[in-house]
Amino acid sequence: MTIRPRAVRLLEYLEAVRGLREQPVRDIAEYQDRRWWAGDIPAHSSCVLTSTGDEPWLMVSKAEIPPAPPVRNDVAAHLRTGITDPEREPAFATDFDDDYAEDPEEAARLKELLRSYVEGPWSAWVPLARMTLRARKLYEDLYDLRLRLQRESAWIELVWGHGILSWTVDGAQIVHPLVTTQAQLC
Repeated sequence: MTIRPRAVRLLEYLEAVRGLREQPVRDIAEYQDRRWWAGDIPAHSSCVLTSTGDEPWLMVSKAEIPPAPPVRNDVAAHLRTGITDPEREPAFATDFDDDYAEDPEEAARLKELLRSYVEGPWSAWVPLARMTLRARKLYEDLYDLRLRLQRESAWIELVWGHGILSWTVDGAQIVHPLVTTQAQLC
């Protein structure tokens, strides 16, 4: 017997052992790694999703978060929270009322200034800032994945799924892309 048939049998054996150890994933929710749906990609200028032509299907660049609108200095001096986090509405420090116990008119004036700032320019800035933060997060996730793929390319691959099959066979739920295309990050 020559070495070639032995090598082929050895590879077939190793493939069969691997098949016994690794069960196929039937539901994409069972994948251990991160997955993104096309609908989860932010509608932001730094995220371009295409479906035709020779250009990449998805291009993501690092999004610059727009600065928060400026707040008056007399209001900013009393803020407990900053104005740059779109998830936390600017608010006065807890001891604000104590500081202005002697001057309730000034306290009311500052509260009105803060209210008009929050309801006006800050509220107009929040949706854009949130969308930009989502785009930045996607960029960072893909960058981390690119580094991981460089380290672990022998064990993992990046694929783009086309169409979803949802089917129940003998009581087992199958939810998986019909077709996958190997993808790469550049």
